Amino acid sequence: MLAITQAICDGRKRLGIEGPLFLGADTHALSEPATASAMGALVANGVDEMLAPRGQFTPTPAVSFAILEHNRSREGLARAAGIVVTPSHNPARDGGFKYNAPHGGPGGQRYHGRHPDIQVAANAHLAKGLRGAHWPCAPPAPANRDFRSCT
Repeated sequence: MLAITQAICDGRKRLGIEGPLFLGADTHALSEPATASAMGALVANGVDEMLAPRGQFTPTPAVSFAILEHNRSREGLARAAGIVVTPSHNPARDGGFKYNAPHGGPGGQRYHGRHPDIQVAANAHLAKGLRGAHWPCAPPAPANRDFRSCT
């Protein structure tokens, strides 16, 4: 989780995305610790995160909708993106971590164009033993986002 989140932060910086990151999670057992790991890396990288209140789970379409609503009247640096912690259609043991780009959909290689795709960048962080990645001692509380009522 730490390597992939750092790769996402690196990509956001490279692409000039400075808006908030909507962070959603589903009901699987490892979603909460994975979300906590992601939050630590996001905070250490100076990313403003929006997270549903504790105990509220967030389906992927809700994160996509929040991104689109936020970006409706914004361009450039102020655009938002998102992460959804979910195994999606995969078995729970496989876990899952989806990055949603400012267009609200998947943010893999097609979105990043000539830049390294997120998986390649995360693997590079792992190969370096996570040296150069940013982690705080204790993350501050993120801003709450009620994905059910769009507030």
